[in-house]
Amino acid sequence: MSGRLANASSPYLRQHADNPVDWHPWGEEALQAARDQDKPIFLSVGYSSCHWCHVMAHESFEDDAVAAALNEHFISIKLDREERPDIDEVYMTATQIALGHGGWPMSVFLTPDLKPFFAGTYFPRESQGEHPGFLTIVNSLGTSWTEKRSEIEETAEQFREALAKALNRPGPVSQLGASVDLIDGAVQAMHEAFDYEHGGFHGAPKFPPHAALRWLLDFGQKRRSLPTDPGSDDFPNQATWMATRTLEQMALGGIHDHVGGGFHRYTVDEIWRLPHFEKMLYDNALLLGAYSRAAAMTEGDQKQLFETAANGIVNWAKETMLTKEGLFQSALDADTEGVEGATYLWSQAEIEEILGDTAPEFIEAFQCEPGGNVLDEATHQPLGLNVLHQSQFGSWKTELDKLKAVRDQRVQPGLDDKAICAWNGLMIEGLAVAGEVELAAACAEAWLGHHGEDGLPHQIAQGKASGPAFLDDYAFLIEGLCALHQAANEQRWQDHANQLADEMLRRFKDESSGAFWYSANDAEEVISRTRPVLDQALPSASGSAARALLLCGRLEEAGTALSALIGWAENAPHSAQTHLDVLTLMLTHLGVEKIEFDHVDAFDEEQVRVIVTPKQLTADKDGW
Repeated sequence: MSGRLANASSPYLRQHADNPVDWHPWGEEALQAARDQDKPIFLSVGYSSCHWCHVMAHESFEDDAVAAALNEHFISIKLDREERPDIDEVYMTATQIALGHGGWPMSVFLTPDLKPFFAGTYFPRESQGEHPGFLTIVNSLGTSWTEKRSEIEETAEQFREALAKALNRPGPVSQLGASVDLIDGAVQAMHEAFDYEHGGFHGAPKFPPHAALRWLLDFGQKRRSLPTDPGSDDFPNQATWMATRTLEQMALGGIHDHVGGGFHRYTVDEIWRLPHFEKMLYDNALLLGAYSRAAAMTEGDQKQLFETAANGIVNWAKETMLTKEGLFQSALDADTEGVEGATYLWSQAEIEEILGDTAPEFIEAFQCEPGGNVLDEATHQPLGLNVLHQSQFGSWKTELDKLKAVRDQRVQPGLDDKAICAWNGLMIEGLAVAGEVELAAACAEAWLGHHGEDGLPHQIAQGKASGPAFLDDYAFLIEGLCALHQAANEQRWQDHANQLADEMLRRFKDESSGAFWYSANDAEEVISRTRPVLDQALPSASGSAARALLLCGRLEEAGTALSALIGWAENAPHSAQTHLDVLTLMLTHLGVEKIEFDHVDAFDEEQVRVIVTPKQLTADKDGW
């Protein structure tokens, strides 16, 4: 079509450049076209490594009939959620209001003034029973815009009001306050939801619980230093066991790429066996820190398993994701030439041919089957292919290296080559914790080299910095610099962290509540600015900002931020582990039973009061 996406910085947008759909990138040109032509907008949001995004693209966006309907009725906008997480957050909230859940690809229909009136995720092209297909939806909504315009606009306004309310909802009230009782109770709540057999929380699909792992490891290490006894329930050991059990089962499972290193994004089952095969930098960055810390806390086979997992992440990141500038690229696709997981799966016959005499023991150890252990997601029939997973740790380095040599000759999944500041900040922290100081420092230098009067860039793609940074870009990079300061013992990293902390407060702090906005004060606003409160695929940006301030030794500013989050930590502990981690660090750093905040209409640092017990501990402010 128009080729507007051909030179986009986003690989996801470039994937759609040749579609018959007349795509626009998000921007004033597209929004003005909708206003000038008085057409509604179809907003399609996804990311390059998303399997179901590829499926919907092949079924619908490459289809001439679907394209003709979209081109007739709508201004179609394609958006990379990783480039514009602020817009994604607004319309994902709309989708969750409409459906009760969300996901990608996200498909939202908007009025020309950007109010949503219909929202969903993946739609198949053809109708299935009572569920209309995407072509039917497009034609129906296009007709309704012409014939029932007033009804759609009324619905859109109601939707906008509900969305603005959801995005600006006040935090819940805490009854326990910022106390030891709160964190002990949260550990108990986590224990009740824990999968004792397989690790992790809840059922399928199963994602690595990143924020929980970090908090549980911190709690297990630090809880006994607090003035109140954890009692007979032994909360510290519970916390450590939940974290290490989860890390163990993930490292043994199919979510772990035993051959090439690193971890896939999630599994479709509850036992960590069958992944969706995309590999995200942020998952691996967070898991690198978790496995490195857990290895230092364990011994025997479990320690060796954790060290193997951490080393595998480092080797994968250096080999596959590292740029010449020292940055780390974003993701690998789930699909290879349109087939999910094709690069990673093995027939038993292939393994026997490659490994020879040692194949039988390897096949047994990694639970491969002649007919394959991978089932088709739709038909549940075996595909004749195997994903490698273990029930107990064994060292198979020679055999895995042989398989890797063969796998490296296969066609590889697509690489999303943009480098995102927040994700690189996480990688700097993970590398620093793992002792890979040189790699961490090179990455930090590269990002600081792009820091100018306008602040940090959100991303670097094809050698060019672009987009204003968001709250998590600042928070995660500050955390990474603080970790690098600890690992390298170089004061300059802490100085850079404090400089960025000043900038973060100036650009993102909500003076009315003490919390943080996700986008900067001068950023584009769609419907409403958002406050990123809860943990999702990534740790909460607001909680991470508080943690970053704490790691910089800025106790009062961290306390101000925590005061706006503490109700979430008590009322939604499964989604607020980052806040719980900040509270755990702050309580143990001060050696207090409780932190109390003086609340007035607007928070500032002078209105935070710390209540200290006689058993106050002393600690250097950098000794986190």
